[in-house]
Amino acid sequence: MVNVYAWNYHRIFLIMLFLLILWRILARYIRIDIWKILNLFGAGVSFFLILKFTVLGRTPSGLYQFVVMAPYSDEFFRELLMNVFLYFPLGLTLGELIGWHRIWLALVLAIVIESWQYAAGTGMAQVTDVICNTLGAWIGGIAFQKRKHCL
Repeated sequence: MVNVYAWNYHRIFLIMLFLLILWRILARYIRIDIWKILNLFGAGVSFFLILKFTVLGRTPSGLYQFVVMAPYSDEFFRELLMNVFLYFPLGLTLGELIGWHRIWLALVLAIVIESWQYAAGTGMAQVTDVICNTLGAWIGGIAFQKRKHCL
């Protein structure tokens, strides 16, 4: 699997911008019934990837720690950006399906995952993760606009 955590900042920003533009273009030319199905599928894939990178396959390490933010290191900002990037596709696809409610859904999902990491001892639960995850879903849905009719 590709190690996206090793990508540089510019690549992440360009990918996010490209996806926002592409999503808006596709939304204009794909019939609304097909578009909703594609977004539902995309949201499912996004949800699975979020679980894969945060919960699935992790073994308990005995680390039951809750912090506001991780200690500052060389990777601090990369971790923040990658938490935004992780939820970006979910916000992109859910924005088309449920509109602004995607933010609340992302917030609840992030809280549940961080709580699980704390309770299961599979990672350090961080408030900054919740904030960045929610921000990622918000950014992903920036280009969201309701369509009045299909083309």
